[in-house]
Amino acid sequence: MTDEVPVIRKLYEIKSILKTEPPPGAEGSDWYRYEIAHGTNSICGYKQGNLEEVTEAMEENVVQLNERQFGKRAVATKKKVEVKPEEKKEENTENKMDS
Repeated sequence: MTDEVPVIRKLYEIKSILKTEPPPGAEGSDWYRYEIAHGTNSICGYKQGNLEEVTEAMEENVVQLNERQFGKRAVATKKKVEVKPEEKKEENTENKMDS
């Protein structure tokens, strides 16, 4: 018998998105204040755009926060270009000749 305690993780979720005045120092219109809940903690902020854009952006943020919490990582897609030593030597020779 083990004394393991199950880990219960709470999910991030959108608690509210409300139209508001621009935050201090900001200009423009169509500002929304959002709140993302995580248990008893919350993340609050402002985002400019229409309700659909802001909602979509916050839904993406919630998905990313939950994936991060459970250890899911995105795979990097950058390709490395390898330069062969012979090519490096030729480049150096050409640069010296041009000088």
